[in-house]
Amino acid sequence: MFRRFSLGMGHRVVVLIGLSLVVVQGTTVMAQDHRNATSAHGMVVSISVEASDVGAKILEQGGNAVDAAIATAFALAVTHPSAGNIGGGGLMLVHPGDGSAPTFIDYREKAPLSSTKTMFLDEQGDYVDGGSRKNHLYVGVPGTVAGMVLAHEQFGSLAWTDLVTPAVILAEDGFVLNHLAAQLNRVLERSNNDEFKRVYGKSGGDEPWLPTDRLVLPDLGRTLRRINELGLDGFYSGETADLLHEEMQRGGGYITREDLTAYEAVIREPTHGMFRGYDIYSSPPPSSGGISLTLMLNVLENFDLKASGRWSSETVHIIVETMRRAYANRAKYLGDSDFIDIPT
Repeated sequence: MFRRFSLGMGHRVVVLIGLSLVVVQGTTVMAQDHRNATSAHGMVVSISVEASDVGAKILEQGGNAVDAAIATAFALAVTHPSAGNIGGGGLMLVHPGDGSAPTFIDYREKAPLSSTKTMFLDEQGDYVDGGSRKNHLYVGVPGTVAGMVLAHEQFGSLAWTDLVTPAVILAEDGFVLNHLAAQLNRVLERSNNDEFKRVYGKSGGDEPWLPTDRLVLPDLGRTLRRINELGLDGFYSGETADLLHEEMQRGGGYITREDLTAYEAVIREPTHGMFRGYDIYSSPPPSSGGISLTLMLNVLENFDLKASGRWSSETVHIIVETMRRAYANRAKYLGDSDFIDIPT
């Protein structure tokens, strides 16, 4: 959802983070309920109205775009966890408005230290159908909290607690489900996980949620409080880490306290390319998006797509073949740059 606002002069930065976008360009925050909005000064965009409101209020308090992105991300962990959650990871590209170079923060999930290349194969060496999706083995070491902490250290202007507290309040006081009620009911109907039903079910999962119902998440609220008070240590050590380790042990997963303690978000140099006079900055490996996108643009630059027509068969053919070759290169050459050399 879009939230429009205008800010005091002096904030000029663009932040891309997961599925959220915060754009600030330096002069009273006006929240709007319209699905579409325009603004000359800035915008907070996420899939959740509540999370976007959190980000807009951070900007109203004088925070910058990174502050708003962090607060929005934690709020999404409550209101729409599939779009932003503390148990996952992500990527952040920050383009400061002071002329300094763009910065890329990599906080993707990592494989547990005890992972093996055969962990999803049976005794005959064949892939176990669903073996990487339906149990504790497929869970990576979470990076979101470390990424938010690093982003705050590098670019944040407000106090850490100012950014996490709104998510704590959302979890502990709850929020009205609205259209999410139907989606949550469908997920609960398909789930055979008793713990999931305990946390997200209405009356233990025996009653369907209504759009007017309020979802309260006290367990998540306590976890967010620890993160709010202790930062990294509130997630990667102490009670939260103990709970994660115990759950992994119970379900046969590989993540241990050592994995959590060892996790670090890292700053990488973003990819850089040119397209018809424009500088294109994007995500470097281990993400494949930046290199693939730049490769596609480098090829398409040689064609006059406007002349061939927007959706003509020729234009579509050129784009499809360009993408096909880019994805072939991705499959052959790209991987985790911490372990292999990638030709760029």
